[in-house]
Amino acid sequence: TSTQADAVTQSWYNYWKTNFTRDCGGGRWLAINDYNSQNAYSEGQGYGMLLAAYMGDKTLFDGLLRGYNFGKSNGVMN
Repeated sequence: TSTQADAVTQSWYNYWKTNFTRDCGGGRWLAINDYNSQNAYSEGQGYGMLLAAYMGDKTLFDGLLRGYNFGKSNGVMN
């Protein structure tokens, strides 16, 4: 049913958010590429922002955007 599909989608989103995003302080978040690292790529930030927008998670979306924009002038996400 659509209710079950919604529950599965929310469950997977929560799993991803818990295991593949990191709070960097200052309201900045990174979408990381694996459990054991802090490696982040611009593609991951973009896909993470799409997921957050789809799920209506404005707080995470804004945090990922701040994480993307932080330090752009020195090459962090260029």
